[in-house]
Amino acid sequence: MAPSYTSTPEGTAPAGSKAPRRLVRRTLSRVPRVAALLAVLSLVPSTASAQLPDWTFDDAYDSDLVFIHPLANYALSPHWIREWERNLASQSSVRVTVGSVNQKTFFNDTRVRIDEALGDGPFRFLYSLRWLGGEHVDRELLQQFVGFELSVAQSLGFHALVHPTPDKGDVDASFGLIVADTGRERFLRASLRLDDLLYGDRNREGGESVQDAISIQWEGRYAGGRWELFSEGLYGRPSERVFPDTASSPQVVARTDRTNGSRTRLRWLSGDASFLELSFDHYRFEDRQAWREPLASYDYENGVSDLLIRYAFPLGQGRWRAWPGVHWLTQEAHASGREDQDLQRTDIMPTVFVEYLASAANSFELGYMGSASSRTLRSADPEQSFDRTAWADKVKLGWTHRFSPAARIQFSLSHEVAPDRFGGGNVQFLAFF
Repeated sequence: MAPSYTSTPEGTAPAGSKAPRRLVRRTLSRVPRVAALLAVLSLVPSTASAQLPDWTFDDAYDSDLVFIHPLANYALSPHWIREWERNLASQSSVRVTVGSVNQKTFFNDTRVRIDEALGDGPFRFLYSLRWLGGEHVDRELLQQFVGFELSVAQSLGFHALVHPTPDKGDVDASFGLIVADTGRERFLRASLRLDDLLYGDRNREGGESVQDAISIQWEGRYAGGRWELFSEGLYGRPSERVFPDTASSPQVVARTDRTNGSRTRLRWLSGDASFLELSFDHYRFEDRQAWREPLASYDYENGVSDLLIRYAFPLGQGRWRAWPGVHWLTQEAHASGREDQDLQRTDIMPTVFVEYLASAANSFELGYMGSASSRTLRSADPEQSFDRTAWADKVKLGWTHRFSPAARIQFSLSHEVAPDRFGGGNVQFLAFF
């Protein structure tokens, strides 16, 4: 017979049964204790790793192609770069290259320069934007400077620029001089750069500046006879900050960081349309953080040097040109604290590109790039340590359209020679105005 239910003071239960009622009473009596236990557990600090953002500095350590993308596959041609350098101080310009690195990451290098005379007077308006990001960059860079140049003589001028941001603590300033010839194709611009001028009084983290970041920044070009030289860079001391206010900065106690780097190109012109180029790039990144949870503190440094030699020359009757070259890249990175790692890496990257001018407005480009890499990682975790050598190569097919002598765009596709590996697209744009 199916049980019948009657209402009782303790609740509803099958008639004639006391066991379910006892179970209900025991369960209800435990609810406050369970709730109290959960509340206490919610107040217990979790481990440092659960509170911290992911450790991303070593994401690209095991990538065969991490440097092929920005330095070869998606780099502007030496002809585009040479033209941009020559007009850097005399014309306004924009140059963009964006390419796919993997399923989650784009490489992006965008530069906008405005250098315009204001009427017939001694003033020029200056604007500079740099946006750099990708798998090979430790921290994305997005920065702009705006200001004026005052000419005090035919070849001498002074400039003052500021980096305007919504956050007053991030405002930077740059002051310096420029020496240039009449056409401003040979020039040297040198600046004293002061980062985060108002940080001590205007930051949102309750931070106090122990040492401000002061740097020397330059860009310059020389051309004489068969020689051309271009150099740009920024080197300075790091910023050092402490954060005594636990409410404004609940995790970080102190931080020191710095990003330095330079690029220098030397060219020897062997003919009207051919040149031998030697280029050296240097990158140095440091980030040190002390956290209130000691296990979360870390010290990270990364240095990359790239030496490139290549030769650009015409082929046949002028419709073809090529630029073979080779990169020799070295990287040393060190991390201690949250992660204990030492990386040493060497990449030898031979490249060759050939371009065919189909018409005055259109050309096609075919490229081949390889990388022989040697990577050694020593980690406190033996499972993360490795010694590896690898060979990876890619092919590129691109189409360039010239809207005018001052504006052009290129679309390209590339793929690893191994058919089951990575392929990506790239867009490049260069214009003067």
